[in-house]
Amino acid sequence: MDKQDIVFIVEDDPRIQEIEAIALQRAGIASERFSKGEDFLKAIASKKPDLVLLDIMLPGISGIAVLRELKKHPETAHLPVLMVTAKTSDMDEILSMENGADDYITKPFNNRVLVLHVQALLRRAHVPEKHTTLDVLGIHMDLDAMTCSVDGVPVELATKEFELLAMLAKNVGKAMSRDVLMDGIWHTEYVGNSRTLDIHINRIRKKLGKTGERIHTVWGIGYKLS
Repeated sequence: MDKQDIVFIVEDDPRIQEIEAIALQRAGIASERFSKGEDFLKAIASKKPDLVLLDIMLPGISGIAVLRELKKHPETAHLPVLMVTAKTSDMDEILSMENGADDYITKPFNNRVLVLHVQALLRRAHVPEKHTTLDVLGIHMDLDAMTCSVDGVPVELATKEFELLAMLAKNVGKAMSRDVLMDGIWHTEYVGNSRTLDIHINRIRKKLGKTGERIHTVWGIGYKLS
């Protein structure tokens, strides 16, 4: 019998907690609820969910702080995180994505839309990785351990930086469009004024040093590693 997926809901509004939990239950997805980020972080020390629904505005530590804490530890860095928040500004979304969120929807939300976002993230999380290591142009990446080195020298990459470089490395020599990169890493369409992708590319280039010059801007399209 297949294991039932479980989602941890981190939301301080009991009414919204209930709405999210019922929507998930009707889709066959179990859930546990937390009103504070601190309680959630304590819980995942002993039990890991398949996905996290995370509000930004929480009592005590914020959702962004919780997100950063998740992404800096190897045992939780791979947990898919869907931000569900009333904060609707572009900067809130950019800040969430830059700190490792996988998706972002705003309140009020349609229950069906919420479930579809959750199901899409769970499907991606359950797809087995075909490659465990990549060796391209002097860059070595271990996709299981999420480690990277250039000519034998370790390079520290944030989660989304690692995923973005891996996507380019898997398609070495191929121009990758902004839409494809945004959908592959952040699972969202590219918006013309979004700087999220460019910021991450610039950070990767700096961290790779001279090898970073191999990440080329393809004007009007996106980027390629060659």
